[in-house]
Amino acid sequence: MPRRFKGFAQKSLEYIGKYKKLDNDPYILSKNVKILLNKGNIIDAVIRVRNHTRNVFCTVAWNHIIDYCMNSGKVSLGLKYFNEMKKRAHFPNAQTFTILLHGFSKNIQYPKSASYALYIYKSLCSSKYVDRLSIIHTNAILQVCALSKQPQIAFEIFQGISDNNLAADNITYTILFNILSYKDMKNIDIYDLRKKMIKQIIKSWKMRCFTVDESLVCSIARSFLRGKNLEDYDFVFTLMEFFFGIKRLEPPLKRNKNMFLDNIDLSQSLSFFNNIKIGNKSLNIILLTCFLLKKEYLGIKYWDFIINNYDFFPDNNNCYNYFRLFLRTKLKSNIDKEIQDTIQRYNNLNLDSVLFYMKACSKNKTFHDYIIAKIILRISLQFKIKIKIDIVDLFIEIATHIGSKSVILDLFDILRQLDFESLTSLTYIKDKCKRQDIILAGNRIRCNIIKYSKYFSENEHKYVQMLEEKIRKMQSS
Repeated sequence: MPRRFKGFAQKSLEYIGKYKKLDNDPYILSKNVKILLNKGNIIDAVIRVRNHTRNVFCTVAWNHIIDYCMNSGKVSLGLKYFNEMKKRAHFPNAQTFTILLHGFSKNIQYPKSASYALYIYKSLCSSKYVDRLSIIHTNAILQVCALSKQPQIAFEIFQGISDNNLAADNITYTILFNILSYKDMKNIDIYDLRKKMIKQIIKSWKMRCFTVDESLVCSIARSFLRGKNLEDYDFVFTLMEFFFGIKRLEPPLKRNKNMFLDNIDLSQSLSFFNNIKIGNKSLNIILLTCFLLKKEYLGIKYWDFIINNYDFFPDNNNCYNYFRLFLRTKLKSNIDKEIQDTIQRYNNLNLDSVLFYMKACSKNKTFHDYIIAKIILRISLQFKIKIKIDIVDLFIEIATHIGSKSVILDLFDILRQLDFESLTSLTYIKDKCKRQDIILAGNRIRCNIIKYSKYFSENEHKYVQMLEEKIRKMQSS
């Protein structure tokens, strides 16, 4: 063989050996598998892992494949590759079990998701894998129990945490308190459990074992809103004072209700709790509590206190819950200005929020509801929001339920500002169900208005005729 060809062959063999060595590198392998999965090419990803011997560490690559299956809703396929991984002597690590348990919680609708998750968690607790068990796995299985509505199993697992040399963290307690907020909790002493867990949380927090965050405080509060006990509702304000430092604006309904916080000096604790910043979720809890207690005035006081004293910007849900309190308060002469100021200050009005507000007003259809619905609709028109027919349908339903002459004539004044040509247009609506909904809404609008024809002047009659013509045109399109 000529020398130059011999040199070329030697270099080729060196290159192949180097490439094979690179391909056998676990990091390079897992990276290449991840690239294939990102392209949706799971078959090539699996083939690439299968081509490696037991001597190559493939666990991370298998984890990527199982994670891809679980995130894609392919639970059976994920379990299949998990079993294949073990058969090929590529042993699962802690991350493998985390992926599986989180995958089951994401796909709780999959048959036997909960039973598979419990089986895997029990395997993880066995002597074979116990060194890989962490509180992350426990939290994942608790989430599966929460989603599959199995509270008793969840609390059995919680009782065994210390047996596995683990310590509950803020996520553990958040999940458990969310479970305690379920209405159907047979054979579980909720009051005793709640009391014990609150004490454990405060003890762990004072020892700086973990940080209490807003999600945990809200989950505790929700567990007090599950029933119809007014004293439980009222205790939410004490919780907010204790954890966020937001002082109670009214004395407790029952002073011995602080039994949950006995042996703890609240005044000394506040400096400890200033790290927790109140957020949108907490404000929603406070407003909901006031709503359940039928203390709308108190909700508005809390809103003003929090907005004025904390670096806080309310979101759409906050504004909606604040609006619900308005619906149940007595009409004020300046209510339109208050609502408009709130909307302009927080710029929270959009098509979805207008629909939410209109639905809230349509529940009772009182004159008070009508006034507020009218204010919202007028502000929407000022903001040049493109109103849809379902919003108009709800508003007309509220107005015609009142049925007085002044309301009906007022209604026409607003309707004239709407572009019924675009409201009743089906040109860009392809979905059959949506088209049918628009047609039905148009018919309801026509029927509700015609009922009060006795109040119509010649101009109103002409307007109704024009409206009927547009609805007929809509039906025939």
